[in-house]
Parts: sequence; structure tokens; C-alpha cells
Amino acid sequence: MTPYKAWCVFIINHEDEGYEIAYADTRNEAKYKVLDDECKTNGNLCNDDSLEYLDLSARRLKACDGLGDEPLSVVAETAVKEAGWTWNIDGVEYTADDISDEESLEEFKSLFDE
Repeated sequence: MTPYKAWCVFIINHEDEGYEIAYADTRNEAKYKVLDDECKTNGNLCNDDSLEYLDLSARRLKACDGLGDEPLSVVAETAVKEAGWTWNIDGVEYTADDISDEESLEEFKSLFDE
């Protein structure tokens, strides 16, 4: 069973380099999941073999709690709409305003390989 808690994992002092979402019981477990490429998202941090445990930090992403078994599109929608995230897909930034109507939301969700 996937842990309930969602975590936003990032590089300490370099949050602008991206985030990963990991489902874990603790902050430490979330950081290890990113290092082991076991996170929900599969971004730059998951694929960076130069990162070490001490390079990373994590904060709770409570808006996405309990969504670990849901498709990534559902997690992304929740992060954007409820946690105020922007979501970058192929260089295009999506905000809550960009997916506020049903048609644009469906277009956004169709961009995920699920």
C-alpha cells in the first residue's frame, strides 16, 4: 500500500531547479525515494545520479495526501489547483487559471502518459 503522506522534495537552496512528489511516511523516506527513483513524479531530480541525501530537503504537500495510487494527472491537478503549484510540461507552465474550465483541464490531463 502506498503511504498516505505526500512530500515535495527539492534541492536545498536551489528550489528553482525543480521538485519531485514522493509518497512516504517520513521526510527522510521521501528523500530516499527520490534518490532511488521511486517517486510519483519522474523529473530532473529523480534522474540526477549526482544528488546525495544531504543535498535534498522535503516539505509536506498536504493537498496531495492520499493520492499516491491515483494517476499522476490527478496529483498534478490537485497540486496546481489546491496547493498553488505551476506544472511544467515540455516547457509550458500550467497554473490554476490555465486549467480552470473543463475543456482546458481535460487537455492538461491528456498530456500525461497514463
